[in-house]
Amino acid sequence: MRSKAYPTPKKSPTLGGTLAKTSEQLASEWVEDSWHETYDRAPTDGSAWLQGGDPSYRVIRGGSWRNESDVVRAAVRVQRNASVRFDTLGFRVARTMQP
Repeated sequence: MRSKAYPTPKKSPTLGGTLAKTSEQLASEWVEDSWHETYDRAPTDGSAWLQGGDPSYRVIRGGSWRNESDVVRAAVRVQRNASVRFDTLGFRVARTMQP
């Protein structure tokens, strides 16, 4: 049990205008990419990687409230069957902005 309350960290925009992940992350995130074992021949323009791979599996990024602290970061990448749902998985809504 904590002896005192701690302030909620402020979210600050990153260079791309998105919000940085913080310790407040509650769910792992589905991403659009099909599962590939490696990054060999991955798109270099930031687009979703839908060609090849296994389309029945999707990429999950980060961890959730149920995971150990070392997996609650964007660099963590695992595969999950696209038809399976968990209370620890979510998604981030995004859109492309024109300059």
